[in-house]
Amino acid sequence: MITATRLEAAAAAVTVLSNRLEVTDWALRYFGPWWNATTVDAAVCSGAVVIADVKPEDYEEITLLVHDGRPTKKSTLGWDHKAREHLRSGGSFHPTQHESVTEALLAGDHTPLWENAKRERKVQVFPDQFPDLFGVPLATRGWATGLLFPQVDADAAPDIADGTRTLGEADFMSGATEDRYPDVFGQARGVDGGGRESARAEVAARLAELPHRAVQLSHDVRASAAVLTKVADTL
Repeated sequence: MITATRLEAAAAAVTVLSNRLEVTDWALRYFGPWWNATTVDAAVCSGAVVIADVKPEDYEEITLLVHDGRPTKKSTLGWDHKAREHLRSGGSFHPTQHESVTEALLAGDHTPLWENAKRERKVQVFPDQFPDLFGVPLATRGWATGLLFPQVDADAAPDIADGTRTLGEADFMSGATEDRYPDVFGQARGVDGGGRESARAEVAARLAELPHRAVQLSHDVRASAAVLTKVADTL
């Protein structure tokens, strides 16, 4: 059975078609909190269409590809007990969450898990799980009042730091294959996902007019939160 989910943002729209209900349900769930995502009749589609058919024999290979050192999304801090309760009651998180993270949550093990000693593996959470599980509402818009540049040292005393820096090209998620969201399936075809260079320059110029602050944070969540609250009052 072919199902369809239509995604709309401003004047842009795309319809996702798939032979697996899990795919279109995932698109509806993942994009729905921010975009206009609706279930539509698969037989009546207009405009851009993404066909996401899944072959059962390829599923295992794709799963390994996603988990083999690929960047993932949506991490949490300090809610491990709620995450553990969710898993123990039969729940699940984002499918890109590595199995070792799930095992650590269930065991109550807080030891950092690393991929090639460079990237820490995190709990991967669907957007709708933030309010449902952790009581954190989702924001659909925001206003920038300042720029904050944090540095994290596990054992340092959290505090407001001297000096700061300006935005650079590395602060934008741009490039033909941006390192945090690589083009695993080769669909971008060289298109810069970060938009035009001129647009990024304009954004950087506007943000440069706002106050800039630097902070030193640590693994002490309460102390780091207190510093962030303090610096926020200065912006």
